Parts: sequence; structure tokens; C-alpha cells
Amino acid sequence: MHERALRLLETSNHYLDSYPWNGNFPPPLEERVIARFQKRINKICGPAPNGRPNVRVIWPADSREDISMYVDADGEKRARYCLYSHEYQCEQVLESGVSAVELVTVDIVPQRWIVEDYNDSTDSYVHLFTVGYHDERCCNGSESISGHLCFGLYREPEDQDLERLQKLHKEREEYRYLLKSDEPISYGEMQDWLSRIRTWKETAARVAKQRYKEAIISGLMPQEARLFSGDPTVQKWGKYHFLGKRHSKSGS
Repeated sequence: MHERALRLLETSNHYLDSYPWNGNFPPPLEERVIARFQKRINKICGPAPNGRPNVRVIWPADSREDISMYVDADGEKRARYCLYSHEYQCEQVLESGVSAVELVTVDIVPQRWIVEDYNDSTDSYVHLFTVGYHDERCCNGSESISGHLCFGLYREPEDQDLERLQKLHKEREEYRYLLKSDEPISYGEMQDWLSRIRTWKETAARVAKQRYKEAIISGLMPQEARLFSGDPTVQKWGKYHFLGKRHSKSGS
């Protein structure tokens, strides 16, 4: 884990912020609580083509292997969010009465709620974002540190995660609309997009022109009197100038 994230974990007394995690803890929330939260996610993101949720929230150490595990190239089950593997010595007594020691390898996973996005092409879920407190001490909310996931500090899924999903869902739907390649684009749609682009360019040019105008006027304000006065002395000396001796009250 990145040292900046480790410094953040040192500031917390929560038991799920104690790193390194030496074991996999069960979900800290009841299943019915997460089920209610998942229903709220489903209302926002809807179902995938196969009926599964488009977006789901999981606990990486879930006891259901279809959620927490995958089968690697060697046919072994491995944790999907493995941080490192830990070996345990398990002693058991065989039927013959002989004690035997067996090494058991356990994949240690992050103790965080993770929101995942369904991928149609692979029929699997991929990481979308990690639920946690993220600030400038870890990733500053970017969800990534040097290519690694950022876990922040532990927190439970909240309304702010749903708001984030609403924004992401809206952006994804707009992007999908732009990338529709399997449907022909009508002349009216093409004209509509061209009109939007033209309007955007004209608005951007108008805003930029106004900013340049304001900057120029602001820079010329000290010279305003000279620029807009027909008085030769003002043009030469500015708005405030001193009278020479020949213009004094004595007239001398």
C-alpha cells in the first residue's frame, strides 16, 4: 500500500483501518441493510441485459464465492481483490491418530465496501470505486495512487455514493448515445449535433471575446483620462497635473 495511504490509516482508531490486515473479516453490515442499498442502486442504474444489476456493491471477503472469488489459469480459486497471500499452519489428526500439519494459503482482501460495474463483453464485474473517506492525504478522491486502488478510511455506503452513481450513470448514457454505431444516424440527428457544436463554438468565442475586452479595459483604466479628454494638458500629464508658476493665483 502507498505510504501516503498508510499515513492516513494511522490517523484512525477504527478496527477496519488497522493495517496490515491479517485476516478477512465478515461484512460489518447486515445483509438486509446492503440489500436495501442495492435496491436504491438498481433504481438509478437499472439491470444489465442478462437481468443482473448494472452496478452492485460488494464486500470483498463475502462468503459467496461467486462474488469474492475467481478461478485462475491453474484452476485454483483466488480472491478477486487480493492484496497479498498469508500462509497458516493447520494441524489435524488423521484417522490413524497421527497429527499432520497442513499449510493453508489465504488471500487477504481489503476491508472496504466496493462498488462494481457490470461488463457486457466479459460477463463479469469490474471495480468502479471504493467506498471510503478519501482526502488529500491519500488520493484526494481520485481513487487511484500510482496505479493501485485507494482504500481511504472505512465508512459505510451513504447517499453521497448514490449521488455519485447518478452522475456517472448520466455521463455513461450520454457517452453511449454518442457511440451508437449499430444504428444509422438520421439526417435530422446529424443536423442537430452540428447545430449544438456550432452554438457551443459561438458561445465559447463570445465569452472569450468578452473576457479579452474586460482585461483590456481593466488594463487601460489608469489611462482613461488621457484617452477620452481633449485637454492637451490632461493628454500629456493625465487626469491629475500640477499648474506651473505662470498659472498661480498671483499671476506672476
